[in-house]
Parts: sequence; C-alpha cells; structure tokens
Amino acid sequence: MSDGGILSAGPGPIDASLLFGYYRFEDGADHPLLTSLPAAMIVRDGAAGTDPWTTAALRLIALEADRMGDGAGAILTRAVEIVFVQAIRAAIADLRDMSNVSSFLAALADRHLTRALTAIHATPAAPWTLTQLAREAGLSRTAFAERFAKTVGQPPMAYLAGWRVTLAGHLLRDGNLSTDEIAERVGYASPAAFARRFKAATGIGPGAYRRAN
Repeated sequence: MSDGGILSAGPGPIDASLLFGYYRFEDGADHPLLTSLPAAMIVRDGAAGTDPWTTAALRLIALEADRMGDGAGAILTRAVEIVFVQAIRAAIADLRDMSNVSSFLAALADRHLTRALTAIHATPAAPWTLTQLAREAGLSRTAFAERFAKTVGQPPMAYLAGWRVTLAGHLLRDGNLSTDEIAERVGYASPAAFARRFKAATGIGPGAYRRAN
C-alpha cells in the first residue's frame, strides 16, 4: 500500500477501483433485521438489468466521492442507504426458496409471517395473543405457530416478549420516560411484571440498566 492509498497486488496492467463505506449504529444495532443479516451481501453486476436503482446509486456514489462538492455528504448518505436497502431486498429474494433457513430475514420472505411481524412492530404494546397474530398472518393458530417458530427460530410470543424488551432498552437509554411509562409503552400493565421480564432477559433490572447505559 502506497502513501497515496494505492494497493498493488499481482502482475499485469488490469486495474480495479474499490470504494469503501460503512454504517455506524449508535442505537438500534440489536434490531432483529440487523442481527439476522448474513456476514456478506453481494450485489452483482448481472442484476443491473432488473435492478437499475443499485447500478445508478453505485455510479452516483463513485462520482460524488471523487468530486466531494457541496452537499456531497448528504448525497452519499442517501445513495448508500439505497444500496443497503437493495442488498437486503436481494438477500430476501435469495431466501424465498430456502425453507431450512431460520432468521428474521427469512421471515420477511414469507408474506404471511411478514403481516404478523409488521403488526407486532407497529403496535408492540397491543395485547397480542397467538390467535390474534395468526389472524393477522392469515393462517390457522397451529399453522402460524409452527411456521413462525421454524422460520424465525423462536415461538411468536417469545419473539414479541423479546422485541418489547429491546424497545424498553432503547427507551431506558433515551432517559426521557419513567420506568412506569416505559412499562406501559411496551405492553406491560404492571411495572413489576415489566421489571421481572426485563431482568430475566437482560440479567439486570430496568433501573440498573438505565444507570449502566
């Protein structure tokens, strides 16, 4: 690697230009979508015919990174977001025929499970029951429970409880709401019940968690 950032490897006159970027999550990195992403997602040139947005975004990123004119930072941020979303779309499409894969990402490839997950994430504090979630998914109670557990890797109600704890953790770190208000916001009628569930999931109570974060 030279001081100019040029890496030389192997013989021959062929050149390759690499453009690097990254995401930094100060909060929300424990979202099930992010934790279920594969180690690498590859967006291939062959997809250009059916996915012109990705090709256009990549070209825009390269041009703006080279020029770095006024507002380039804002443009680069939005363009990278487009590529990231398109990569997730491609990953979901790859999972549609992989019934043996268990993850949140795989569930997004299932239109029935997506309906139930959307309902959970839209209104996590609702008094959801297995029957109600099955109705949202458009499946029988038994079929939904089996399909959800097989695809996501845990039962529907366990996923709901875990998501509520995740949301509570975000709210506790934010520090603007009391513990009682957070308990109500994530679906617990009793602050004591919320505290027990939170401690069982994280190992510490809500108050200690807030002080530590």
